[in-house]
Amino acid sequence: PELVARVDTAGTGVRTVALPAHPTLAAGPGGPIPYELRVAPDGVVWMSELHGNRMIAHDPRDGTSRAFDLPEPHMGPRRLDVDARGVLWIPAYAAGALVRLDPRATGAARYRTYPLPVRDAVPYVARVDARTGAVWIGTAAGDVALRFDPRAERFAAYPLPSRGALVRHLAIDPRSGDVWLAYGASPGIAARIARLRPLPSP
Repeated sequence: PELVARVDTAGTGVRTVALPAHPTLAAGPGGPIPYELRVAPDGVVWMSELHGNRMIAHDPRDGTSRAFDLPEPHMGPRRLDVDARGVLWIPAYAAGALVRLDPRATGAARYRTYPLPVRDAVPYVARVDARTGAVWIGTAAGDVALRFDPRAERFAAYPLPSRGALVRHLAIDPRSGDVWLAYGASPGIAARIARLRPLPSP
């Protein structure tokens, strides 16, 4: 079964929680592959399923869990983030898109899908800049970092200084706004950490 675990810092041990079983992948080898965990401002724990094509929300307050299917099949969600309003920003690895999920909305308003401006860039990780609300995306095949402005619904592209930059991790300095990217896991590519200092928006 897919599990999340909570470590009690008071020393009472580890408590595991079984998540909703995937309707087709739960019983087979490999399974839906839980990938990323992020905690929303309301305390809900969100998890992506890389092969399961779902987002799982677990509320520690009442122990309930809920599954959200992504809007298209085989999107491949990887390292998501949650903004200050509780909206999820999901890199759809296999779909070449950024997906916005508002769990409070219903129907067509729940999801928005934004195709990336760089073809076959393969988005791997998304992180929200807490100061500006901008969403930064690290790509696995585009040698580029992308910045998405949710208000203008517009992307900006920042080419990286070396080829083969498979960006697996991305962090934003909350003081300066500098973007740090860890990449280079492709065969024959040296591992690097890049620092990106974006210019202020006009």
